[in-house]
Amino acid sequence: MSERLKGILLFFTALISLRFFEIRVAGDLIGTKMPVAFCFALSLLSMRYYFISKNGFTLPVRILSLALFFSILMALIYWDQSIPQSIRATATSLIYPLFFLLLQFKVKTKTIEQVIIALGAVYVLLYTFQFMFPSKAYFGYALGATEGEYANEGRGINRIIFPGAGVFWLAVFISISKITTQAKIAYHYLAMAVLGLIVPLLQVIRQLVAFVVVLYTFHFGTQFSLAKKVLFISIFIGAGFYILSLDLPFIKALEETTQRDTQLGSDYIRVVAGKYFLFDFSEDIILQIFGNGFAHYNSNYGRAIERLTQDGLFLEDIGIIGLYVQAGIFAVLAWLLIFYKSFTISIPKEYIYCKYYLWMILATSLTSGSIFNIHYTFSSVVVLYIFHIETQNKSKEKLKKVLRYLKQNNIPLEKVKKASVPH
Repeated sequence: MSERLKGILLFFTALISLRFFEIRVAGDLIGTKMPVAFCFALSLLSMRYYFISKNGFTLPVRILSLALFFSILMALIYWDQSIPQSIRATATSLIYPLFFLLLQFKVKTKTIEQVIIALGAVYVLLYTFQFMFPSKAYFGYALGATEGEYANEGRGINRIIFPGAGVFWLAVFISISKITTQAKIAYHYLAMAVLGLIVPLLQVIRQLVAFVVVLYTFHFGTQFSLAKKVLFISIFIGAGFYILSLDLPFIKALEETTQRDTQLGSDYIRVVAGKYFLFDFSEDIILQIFGNGFAHYNSNYGRAIERLTQDGLFLEDIGIIGLYVQAGIFAVLAWLLIFYKSFTISIPKEYIYCKYYLWMILATSLTSGSIFNIHYTFSSVVVLYIFHIETQNKSKEKLKKVLRYLKQNNIPLEKVKKASVPH
């Protein structure tokens, strides 16, 4: 299979797993049923290569894949949610085994980067369209947007939380990595980097605003020369003060929301939701270990979750606790292992965006559903794949250098082996 065909197939795999950015005109057949069937079939096909590789990120991906599959049985046994209902609720979050399929077909990192940049561009175009016409919801099912109410004014301004954010953020992190590692900077990378600062402000997402500001400062502050560092920091600080001086609505919204939530303290709804789901929701010890599964809206389980949302208790708002409630403790352990590896495993600087993406998931893992949301699953899979293969490639290059040195200096490999064996 040619690399170009792999890229095309991967692009459409991403679109389907993202449910075509949940465009409403697609209807239930194309927008929901087809992605569910496709993702479930893809997961089963990919599990064929479950033991294809060792080390790296294979262990956490294996644990996570099994935990998600097993959660389907939990919903059946304890909530009487049928297998078809559970598959429909879980399928698009179930594509982590795609990691093994990518290993089997040896998809190149450059191909994946091109696919992600293209998807990021699609996201920006569709987001811009929805932003210009906020009175009608053209995209989104899982966000609870209803006709005419897509622009959420809950934080003082019109906020459009657009489906498919995972590919957008990965495109942003790829772009800032390319800016500092390529001799010639492409304009589309610069544009995407700038959008990475603008979008979280427009959406009034405090954790993302804070994370992006810190990340950009860290990235450009460590990658640039001293002169460029001074120039970047000056521009960054100057732009920040200028934006604050404009007295824009979203800046006011950020300040007011932060002050209000700080005053609430332990009464803050996310704290209340976290305590309830962590200590009171899963009464059986088996559910506390393996999770309750993902709820289908038309099951008893789904109706129970819906009643809780009426009281303001959302699984999406409690991040990793929401993952624990649905997929159990093993899924949480898998992600904790992924986060640990993201800090302890080195990777060539041109692929540093893999770390940035995982750190973003970590930074938002207490207050958003990015750790289990379907809009982040595909991007999480390809990040883990790139991180895995590029660290392995780095190890292979080191081994080749050692062997080349031995050959150039006429040192027999057997002599090295004997010297390395303890006496």
